[in-house]
Amino acid sequence: MMRRVLLAILILLPAVLNAQKPVEKTIASLVQRLERAKEDTNKVKLLNELAAAYAAVNTTEGIKYGEQGLILAEQAAWAKGKAMLYHTLGSNYLATASYPGATRYFDKALQAYEALGDAGGIAQCLVSIGIVNVSQGSYQSALDNYRKAQVLYEQVGDKRGIARVLGQTGNVYQNQSNDAVALEYLLKALKMNEELGDKSGIASNLNSIGIINIDQLAFPRALENFQKALKINRALNNKSEIARNLKNMGNVYISVRQYPEALEHYSSALKIHEELGDKSGIARNLGNMGNVYQELHDYPMALQYLLKASKMNEELGEKYPMANNLGSIGCVYLAMAKERPATLDVADRAAHQRSNLNAAITYLRKAVAVDKEIGNLHEFQNFAFFLSEALALTGNHKDALETYNQYSAAKDSIYSVSNNLKIAQLEQKREDELRQKQMEMQQLKISAAKHERRYYIMGLATLMVVSGGLFRRFRGARRNKRRLEDKNTLIAAEKENADQMRIRAERSERFQQQFLANMSHEIRTPMNAVNGMTDVLLNKEPRPDQLRYLQIIAKSSDVLLHIINDILDLSKIESGKLELETIDFSLADTIKQVKETLSFRAEEKGLQLVSRIGGDVPPVLCGDPFRLNQILINLGGNAIKFTEKGGVELDVKLVSAQEDKVSLHFSVTDTGIGIPADKMHLLFESFRQVHSSDSRIYGGNGLGLSISRQLIELQGGVITVDSTVGAGTTFSFELTYHTGSAERLLKKTQDEQKADGSMLNGLRILLVDDNEYNRMVASETLHLKADVVIDEATNGEEAILLLKRRDYDVVLMDIQMPVMNGLEATAYIRNRMPAPKKSVPIIALTASLLRGDTEMCMAAGMNACMTKPFKAWQLIAALAEATKGGPVISGAQRHEEMSQGDEETQDEDGKVTNLAYLRGFCDGDAARMKKFVAIYIAAVPQLQAGINTALAAGDLRTVAGQIHAFKPKWMMMGMKQSAKLGSGIEKLCTENAEVAEIRELVTQLFAYAELSLGELAGR
Repeated sequence: MMRRVLLAILILLPAVLNAQKPVEKTIASLVQRLERAKEDTNKVKLLNELAAAYAAVNTTEGIKYGEQGLILAEQAAWAKGKAMLYHTLGSNYLATASYPGATRYFDKALQAYEALGDAGGIAQCLVSIGIVNVSQGSYQSALDNYRKAQVLYEQVGDKRGIARVLGQTGNVYQNQSNDAVALEYLLKALKMNEELGDKSGIASNLNSIGIINIDQLAFPRALENFQKALKINRALNNKSEIARNLKNMGNVYISVRQYPEALEHYSSALKIHEELGDKSGIARNLGNMGNVYQELHDYPMALQYLLKASKMNEELGEKYPMANNLGSIGCVYLAMAKERPATLDVADRAAHQRSNLNAAITYLRKAVAVDKEIGNLHEFQNFAFFLSEALALTGNHKDALETYNQYSAAKDSIYSVSNNLKIAQLEQKREDELRQKQMEMQQLKISAAKHERRYYIMGLATLMVVSGGLFRRFRGARRNKRRLEDKNTLIAAEKENADQMRIRAERSERFQQQFLANMSHEIRTPMNAVNGMTDVLLNKEPRPDQLRYLQIIAKSSDVLLHIINDILDLSKIESGKLELETIDFSLADTIKQVKETLSFRAEEKGLQLVSRIGGDVPPVLCGDPFRLNQILINLGGNAIKFTEKGGVELDVKLVSAQEDKVSLHFSVTDTGIGIPADKMHLLFESFRQVHSSDSRIYGGNGLGLSISRQLIELQGGVITVDSTVGAGTTFSFELTYHTGSAERLLKKTQDEQKADGSMLNGLRILLVDDNEYNRMVASETLHLKADVVIDEATNGEEAILLLKRRDYDVVLMDIQMPVMNGLEATAYIRNRMPAPKKSVPIIALTASLLRGDTEMCMAAGMNACMTKPFKAWQLIAALAEATKGGPVISGAQRHEEMSQGDEETQDEDGKVTNLAYLRGFCDGDAARMKKFVAIYIAAVPQLQAGINTALAAGDLRTVAGQIHAFKPKWMMMGMKQSAKLGSGIEKLCTENAEVAEIRELVTQLFAYAELSLGELAGR
């Protein structure tokens, strides 16, 4: 349901608002006291209180008494009385949403209080002006005014004022959908109001918190808070707040689809606003009632209420609710356009649809324009989506695509705000602590200034006796000085606030950069192992069936790697754009890869998976095959997921051909459950599924179609859907490609497959990486392709020690390592080691792919930068480029230094370990086998200690994680029993089984480990 603007109701006078008796009794008492009053100043005070009291029940009377008081204050030349009445008159105009009148009087009040140097009065006016800002959608101006007011209230120690500002600030953040920040401010305000016993303030805070509860879908809690607030406001007879409570309760009921209850509460609120003459409240509730009828599909009634509401909003200048109502009207017309009345013939139906679509576009464009003007991203996103749909239905695909891009950009912006929210909250806490210290210093200064002022007053009194004229001039100078000082204080506070915001933004950006760098490293490190080990196995002459599986793994991991690269590129996240590759590729190979990737899932469900490519489609295209692969796998996987019998067809046809370009039509058709027409608009929403039960029944997170749509649109296409419930669905899109070159494609493939490592023969390489499997991948890859010597180090410090002892032809250096990272080690080698060691070629191996990483590596003194995971040919090419001068150590010397190792031994039956797998993996090389055995032996005690510590703490999640990570080592050592037992323990941990049961199995696992250590000790 659409968010509704919350017009904050100004707390007028503590004396009135804290009264425990109804407003009518307060007014009657004030009238009696006014009749008995004799002094003009006392009459002015009572008239001001009467005007303030009437603001809640009858603004016409309130304005009348306020104007009477203002005339009397002018006659009495009482400046403070005039300031009070200006503000109260502004409050009466605000209560009826007469914003020009409210602004005029609030500005006059502000000037009057500034002339008096009354900090409390200035703060009160700033709060009131902020409320007007909110009503007109100027949120930043409102926040600026509230911050200034809070500083002033803190200076004078006005706790009620501080509570009022905190509540209003929370309301602004709530309107901006920053619910977490809003809730923090509102809870602070509520606590202060409870301490002060301010019932009106308590009710206002409960109301606002209830609205946040609605946003959080906590409807029972929201209703409870609204009912508490309603009870308080009924006791105070605060009619405007009673109406507000009823309206908000109606919002709860419409959210849970209890439409009769919603209409009842909106209608009750509407009657109160009509009684008060509150046009803003009338418009709000008319709009709400229109929304209820829209939900009930009673479109004529919905339009009747929404049109009245939007017209009143426009007259009042209320942009936020006006945009909401205009958007709702547009959505109603869009829904009417989709209807096909049976009473109309074909021609009339077309005219009916055309007329309603035009109206929908008109109103939605107005709504989008206003939301963009006031910065309301959530509603801008909502209505931009529906506007793009309406434009598409008229055939205006160009404007539809442009509008949809605006919708996507708004979603990205909202996501960015959400991501930075926690950082902002942490920084806010620090700012609060800093401001508290500043306030303590300010209080000391104020105390000192009071003493100084006493001496000034004594001196001025003496001077007044001598010369009244001189006194007046001196007083004027003092007043001007004080006003100048106040302005300078506010300017300094604003500057400080701007500096703090700048610092926070810089810290947030640094945090994001570091987070993405760390995340890149964590994700790409296991990807390096997957790709590297797959390449190693592909070079081991696998069986034909194994070769097929390994090729699918290799190609799928390439696609996944490209996706990861886009996710982790910060500049692309910020711009919302992905870069497309332009390379030659075989369409048949791409379709074959898609089909092979999906075939296992289709076979599991007994479905046919068919692919067809038109005979006139060029065999080689030039474009981005990885994006096409990703789109088709998403669409095909979705089709299989929602199909239980029948099959899925993937079809490619030629649409048109022009010189070196071709347009192709892609379609994915299934015989699945189909999609209801009224759910079509949810298809391409991120994290949304057609049915709420889809994620439970079929799995998935609702991202596939959203990603596919964005990738298609990025390449200039548009995706369409044709579906019949129970019969199946077809997703179609068209893309344009340049025709490719078969010769270029063949040469590129041959170059990659050659990976001739013989050019590296004789090299001594220092491999530096803290991850043992990364070292294993690089080492195995190079040993398969070249005759090289590789020494290994686990951090930069170890690398430097090795480099001091012997010479190397090249260093492969990881970036993120403990003790000393790769950049630090490179800087040490380049700046502190003697020649020629200081000039050794260094190639960076990084799992991070953020923009600027290459520049950072080069600045540290590295020669090249390789991103993990890498292909064998890429690593060989980089090493060949870095070592053009050849090895510095002869092949004969290198062979003399190689350790021959022990002769291999045969495994005997009955042993825990079986090194047949390891022997095959190492091609019978005893030295390499010994290396892997040593890694396992060193890792066992660490595993035992880690599991024992986690079990003692009852941390089953950590136990499962450590066992899962250790499985490759058991498989390498041929310990099938341990691997199987470990899988069982891991499953029990994820099911939260009893710790005692898990401990018993862990004891057995450790027994296997001890046996294995004994068996491997002599290897």
